[in-house]
Amino acid sequence: MGTEVTEKSIGDLLGSPTDISNINADSGNTFSRVVFNQYRETTIVIGVSAHLYESFNPKEGVLPRNQAIGAGLVIRIMKFMKSVMALLIDKVSEHGEVIMALNRCITESATNLRFFCEKATDEDFEEFIKSSLKPEKEQYAFIQENINRRGSILPIETRMLKSIISVFKTSGVVETDIDKLKIPRRKDYKTILTALGMESIYPMLQGIQSHSIHGSWIDLIKHHLEEIDSGFRPTPDPVIPDSRLLCPINIFVLMAVDSYIRKYFPENDAGISFLLSRVVDLIERLTKIDSLHEQKLSK
Repeated sequence: MGTEVTEKSIGDLLGSPTDISNINADSGNTFSRVVFNQYRETTIVIGVSAHLYESFNPKEGVLPRNQAIGAGLVIRIMKFMKSVMALLIDKVSEHGEVIMALNRCITESATNLRFFCEKATDEDFEEFIKSSLKPEKEQYAFIQENINRRGSILPIETRMLKSIISVFKTSGVVETDIDKLKIPRRKDYKTILTALGMESIYPMLQGIQSHSIHGSWIDLIKHHLEEIDSGFRPTPDPVIPDSRLLCPINIFVLMAVDSYIRKYFPENDAGISFLLSRVVDLIERLTKIDSLHEQKLSK
């Protein structure tokens, strides 16, 4: 963004709020269009939030590590939501099953973002970084073992080691400490949700959504197989996305981004205050549309 954050500049970037004043449970195609427009509006809010640091940081957008983790999660959420939008406007086919998998990635990033903004200690940030290094440490040891056994190093190994060492350096680990680095085990997803007071939605956010990531039996029978008298038949028909795949994700993400904005930016700033008010208003409009869709399904 890089420009002064004011109510006008934020308003220009966000555009007009999606109008839902004439929407009801019987709105048909108009209902679907509104759901899409709200998803688009949410994605724009995420994009604006992701670039706020460019206007507030005096060192040309250079962030301290812990804030950078939060900013990186916001950027990741924005990229995945833009991918969902691309799938939603595809004229060739529906992509509900793929969106389900992407939603799992989005909600986990949003959960982490909210945890880091509301509950995390410095130790939690360290744990987040060091716990992710296990595959790199194992790959480093495997390559070194092959080099020692062979007595020479291959060009591909030189390249891979350079990449791995770079990752460790960025993570605050020097090359001489890689072998003796103890990899901590990060808090599991349920523990993080419990810290946020959201343990009751663990099955929905973790277990049920994970079916789409792993291609479990439940995913197969719900989306890729059809039960018939003598067994099962593969079904190529895609899931058509509707409010259930979009509205709850929007709300969850916006709650996390609200926490991010409040933690790292001045709430008394006119532009930030306006952005936060739009986030709250959008959550309210999304909640109303989600409720109307449930009414539609119950008919």
